[in-house]
Amino acid sequence: MKNKNIPPSKVKYDHSHPTVSIRVDKELKDKLDELRTKSGKSLGYILREAVGKQLPKVEHAYQDGFAAGQASAAFCFPCAICGGLMRITSQEDKQFVAEAVKICRLGHKTCISSDGLKAPLGNPKAYSIVNID
Repeated sequence: MKNKNIPPSKVKYDHSHPTVSIRVDKELKDKLDELRTKSGKSLGYILREAVGKQLPKVEHAYQDGFAAGQASAAFCFPCAICGGLMRITSQEDKQFVAEAVKICRLGHKTCISSDGLKAPLGNPKAYSIVNID
């Protein structure tokens, strides 16, 4: 068997334009052939159009899912200095905030009695002084 001499330009083209081969059922193949015939577009162009339409939707769905995951895993509140949103995501920072809540004696409205003060965590010397919904 003889080695074929492949021109460098063909090697370069093949490298920058890899082949994509897929199997489809006859119904889809017929639809693709019809689309190609009616539109005059190549299968490669049809594929580029499909990817161009699908990719933004997938990226949007990814961003929505990512944002939802961040929102459910983060504790957010306004900065006391600038008012900008602070997002606490790390476990270490969440523990720090939990300690700060205890030190500042923050509590739910439902945890504060009708006279406005109730001893939190069974400690009669500490009182809830801030109502948080």
